[in-house]
Amino acid sequence: MELESKGLALVVDDDEMIRESTKILLELKTVNYQVVMANDGSEALVKISELAEKREKLNLLFTDLRMPGKNGLEVARFAKSKYPYVKIIIASGNATPEDVKEAEEIGIVAFLQKPIDVKSFLEFVRKL
Repeated sequence: MELESKGLALVVDDDEMIRESTKILLELKTVNYQVVMANDGSEALVKISELAEKREKLNLLFTDLRMPGKNGLEVARFAKSKYPYVKIIIASGNATPEDVKEAEEIGIVAFLQKPIDVKSFLEFVRKL
């Protein structure tokens, strides 16, 4: 029995390997998101705007914190302005307490430490 799609997820990371591996995990049948990717924060803002213009629903945003151009907090804030219900996961290997506090104020569902444990990540996103 195949699970119903959980909807659309946007994966944003300037590291291609992380972007591609996150896409693969989110597309697994046990998780079942359709995935769109962006190489950095600036591209993510464009993709979010395009999705909103087409009235497509964005269900999940997975973003790196530190990227060239716009950072993950800026992407998260913009995504929430267009999609107040979107679930947001921010990942970072070097977040400050201020970053975590700001992310919580934006309303993210998780702040994950890189490197991300695959098993824990899958268990978490299945529950969303």
